Amino acid sequence: MDHPRTILVIDDDDAMLELLASLLSDEGYAVRTAHSGLIGLTAISEAPPGLVLLDWMMPFMRGDEVLRRIRAGIHASVPVVILSANGDAHALLAEGANAFMQKPFDLDALLTCVGGFFAAP
Repeated sequence: MDHPRTILVIDDDDAMLELLASLLSDEGYAVRTAHSGLIGLTAISEAPPGLVLLDWMMPFMRGDEVLRRIRAGIHASVPVVILSANGDAHALLAEGANAFMQKPFDLDALLTCVGGFFAAP
């Protein structure tokens, strides 16, 4: 069984993956990373995370396509936070994103957002 506080970060930017993995690991989350949407979708199907942090602008498969595939699959209930310097927050939320954070984002705001998905009901 997967760690209940697992976060999958999907981003094509190595520096962003390293930053988020370090930050979230320091906060006690189990972090997995994927360099592309396709790799991310495979990771979700193999072991669904508690949360996905998804970049919107990636080559080959943009974040909105990854989001549509997540929402259309058997793991449709996995929460997804879109992280992007570009993108229409309203449109992405309408497509099923649970939250949108504009890059560059404040790290404390990101931790607050992430923590909300793992808070006890």
